[in-house]
Amino acid sequence: MKQEGNQAPHVNYISRKSKGVHFSTDGDDSAEEVINVNSKILSKKSNMFFKLFNEMKSEPEAQSLTIQIEASEEEAFSGLLEFIYFSTMSPSSYTEIVNLLMISDEFQAFSCAEVCIRLLEMKIEWALSCCELSARVHELYLRELLIKVEKEQKSKICSDIMSHKDELLQLSFDKIEALFCVDTLKVESEDVVYDFIRAWAQNHYPNTETAALLRNCTLNASFASLT
Repeated sequence: MKQEGNQAPHVNYISRKSKGVHFSTDGDDSAEEVINVNSKILSKKSNMFFKLFNEMKSEPEAQSLTIQIEASEEEAFSGLLEFIYFSTMSPSSYTEIVNLLMISDEFQAFSCAEVCIRLLEMKIEWALSCCELSARVHELYLRELLIKVEKEQKSKICSDIMSHKDELLQLSFDKIEALFCVDTLKVESEDVVYDFIRAWAQNHYPNTETAALLRNCTLNASFASLT
């Protein structure tokens, strides 16, 4: 979020005025769009807007303030407004959910951020990225919630890893290695680990030499955690 005056080739503007907020898209290649929103509704769901409107009340003669939003945040910001007004959420992809989470954190719209985090729990791959995402949010409460989601998902997987085999086979190498190195991993025998790693390596790396190298690397780490 940048103050008016910073140069950008294509940005979105929210101009807060005494009777509301006007959202517009401004740029050489775009038509201007203005959305008038209710300050009371925004203030209820967003601590950031609550503070901004309170500042305006204390300075009635102050000139209007413009908050810049990067063009890449336009869709996420529209999604935030949708949630604030209608308590509905339309993002379906991982990127859309993360973008909405980040702008919810930026505008301190925590109820929206909480729904985004619940959506990330829906898929193992998404849930296992929550610790990484926690480093990108500012609010301590949201960081702790993201870390908790990933820890709980890991615990659930490690208690019965083969029941999640199909989803786990799609994960990246670093996530697989991290899972097999946790102390809470429960398997009947080392054969289970070996069979899974072999299936994963063959799925991601059909080349025999590459698959064998990755199998050995991961098996060494996973067997060490089993002993």
